[in-house]
Parts: sequence; structure tokens; C-alpha cells
Amino acid sequence: MNSIAYIGDVATVGRKLQSALEAVHWGRTLIVLRTLAELTAHLSKPNGHPEIIILLTTCQEELERIIQMKTLLRDRKIILILPDDSREAFAQGCLIFPRFICDLNSNFLDVAAVLEKLTST
Repeated sequence: MNSIAYIGDVATVGRKLQSALEAVHWGRTLIVLRTLAELTAHLSKPNGHPEIIILLTTCQEELERIIQMKTLLRDRKIILILPDDSREAFAQGCLIFPRFICDLNSNFLDVAAVLEKLTST
């Protein structure tokens, strides 16, 4: 099952998330994207329809830019990592209908567990 992970260019948090994902996603395709332009381009391809998308947002502006891409994200299994645990961020994140939501304070083991479950079904 193909998956993509948008982790931006966040050094420490991005590496931590990528390590957690790779630990449960070995043997499958995991494409790591660093810019929103790469994400948009990948999702716009005719065959660019991964079944699972992991989105790491580190600020409110980045979350808003991802929300603007909701038509490209339609009918996808999304794992969304919010920049904080505010009600506003949670409400905005729900606009793209993720299967799982957490925030940057996560240790990402829960994200890895959800990814493992989604890839096994």
C-alpha cells in the first residue's frame, strides 16, 4: 500500500516522525515530501493517489495551506499531526476528514500504530 508523508523541513520532529513511520512501514512504499509544492504536485498526478497520507503541520499557516488542498485530499486515508492542541486547530483539521489526529507533542508511536493498522486492512 503506497503512502506519502509530508514532514516539511522540520529537522528534529520530522526525523522523529520518519523513523517511527519507517519502523512499521518497511517493505512498502513510503514517499517523504519536504515542501507543500511537492505534495501538491504529487497529489495532482493522475497516478499520484497514495492510499494513506501522513501530514505534519508545524504552524497555523501550514495547516491553513493544507486545508486549502482539501479537494486533492478527498477520499484519502489521512493521518494529521496538528501544530498544537487548540480547539481551533482541531476544528480546522477536521475539514479534511482525517482518520487520526494528534499534535506535535506526540511521540509518534500512536501515529505508527495507526499507520500499521491502516496498511494491514
